[in-house]
Amino acid sequence: MGREKEYKIITDFTVIVKLMKKKLFCINKENISNLGISSLIILNEVEKDVPKTLKEITEKSGLPNSTASVIIDKLSQKGFVHRKRDGNDRRKILIYLTEEGRRLLDDLNNKGLSYCVQILKSASDEEIDIISKGLRVLKEIMEKDIV
Repeated sequence: MGREKEYKIITDFTVIVKLMKKKLFCINKENISNLGISSLIILNEVEKDVPKTLKEITEKSGLPNSTASVIIDKLSQKGFVHRKRDGNDRRKILIYLTEEGRRLLDDLNNKGLSYCVQILKSASDEEIDIISKGLRVLKEIMEKDIV
């Protein structure tokens, strides 16, 4: 029989992620023009534990150091992050999320949540239960694999 079921899950999941990204980018075009998904990943990483070094960002995001550095330069030019030398270790440069960057992420999160609620309103209670159970099972499987 092969791996048709697994392939179907991966394909469906990929399509869902692409549709959500497309919708979020359409909702926030004015705020995120010229920003790619890697930029949004970096902004989310910087937000979690301000401040962060480039090394910490690349380790958490999985992006190559050179790519992350170029993206951080662009984010800094747009006013979403800024760099500052560490007062305790002048060799370290820390990356901070600016208020503009925080507003962008808050806007994305609020609109993304609203979008998800809106699309789920058309689903029946039974469909919501099936989706919820499927996502919970997938999350648990993925968490086992990480440990």
